[in-house]
Amino acid sequence: RSVNMAADYGSQTFWDERYAKASDSRGTSHFEWFPSRGEDAIIRSIKKSNVRLSDRILDVGCGNSRFIWDLCDAGYTRVIGADFSKVVINELQAVSPSSSSSSKRAPHLFHMNAELLAFSDASISLVVDKGLLDSVLAVHDRQQLWMRNGKKEAQDPFLTRAAREAEEKGRRVLRELRRILKAGGQYLMVSYEEPANRLPF
Repeated sequence: RSVNMAADYGSQTFWDERYAKASDSRGTSHFEWFPSRGEDAIIRSIKKSNVRLSDRILDVGCGNSRFIWDLCDAGYTRVIGADFSKVVINELQAVSPSSSSSSKRAPHLFHMNAELLAFSDASISLVVDKGLLDSVLAVHDRQQLWMRNGKKEAQDPFLTRAAREAEEKGRRVLRELRRILKAGGQYLMVSYEEPANRLPF
């Protein structure tokens, strides 16, 4: 992907246009960035944890994945999906629970920016991030990769500025997620990046 595309992954306009285009071409549909077997593994991991069926679970940057409905099907009763794309939230709200969930439960859906979430302090037991930070940090990750490989393009002024802004945004997102998590709450990140590239945050 190009530097411009990497920078766009952190843009609300990019995602609004992407979801609108996908909806126009095939109607409202679910798209999984990660393999479905990976999402099954996430749910198994949650079941083995101390997260109760009645705990509040937030899928931050939920996109149009089926994951929040799968959590409802697994018996979790307070599932929340939040995304900064109004287009995708409107699409998800238009999907009837009966067509998306065998349990007839439905997640609560909110149009929110992960940098400023409208949840009280210490109110969420589990935050699931399936690629959100990957999107926010895409241009930062690109620069870091080029720097590790000794590419001179890593010093490009546009890339340097965009990477710095992405890093700052990523830290703001993580501070906000820390704010809303209960004491002892869990943050579960699913990422294409190596753990060593995420742990510094």
